[in-house]
Amino acid sequence: MAPRTTDDTEPRRERRLSGRRGTRRFRPRLAAVAALLGMAGLATGCSDLGGSLRVAWEAPVDSNARDYGNGAWLVGDILVRSRYDTVTAFDTGTGKRRWEYAPPGQEHVCAVSRSAAGAVVLIARGSLGADAGCSTVAALDLTNGRELWHTPRTPAEQSETFTDLVAVGGGIAVLRDADDRWLLDTYRPTVSGTEALRAFDLRTGAPR
Repeated sequence: MAPRTTDDTEPRRERRLSGRRGTRRFRPRLAAVAALLGMAGLATGCSDLGGSLRVAWEAPVDSNARDYGNGAWLVGDILVRSRYDTVTAFDTGTGKRRWEYAPPGQEHVCAVSRSAAGAVVLIARGSLGADAGCSTVAALDLTNGRELWHTPRTPAEQSETFTDLVAVGGGIAVLRDADDRWLLDTYRPTVSGTEALRAFDLRTGAPR
């Protein structure tokens, strides 16, 4: 099953998450991201606004958020927020949802690149149950939520961590394959050609 990217054509729609029972509505609560009125005034000084700012809109919070897969990026007039189950883009002026990306099947977003480059980020995704892992890395276009390319990744069976799995910069995408032997063989780690750092062209996915 391919990842799903949706436009905001059904306001306040409900979405069923694979592998979880029932549906839940996004509840308007204080969110981690918010657009502020008077951003133009910041360039000339808060004194032009009477020394105060106020919240223009708030993104919904997911009370079931995990401690992995979280990230946020600003690209032009789009604010993008990542969570373990979805990546969502909002219009910075109105808070209107622009697009939504959900991993296929029962996969989770394990990790994301800390920064974006050329409006592209990397996400690592996979099934986090038994005998599974964060086994795919994909490049996501933040302007429309589309996958540009994806490639397999080698997950670890015992020592997997979701810290710094992927990174971008200078037109290059880098992923870190895992190997349990890295943890066990401290002095002479044995790393095969497919279990190492690998680099790709950020927009095409061509190996570098």
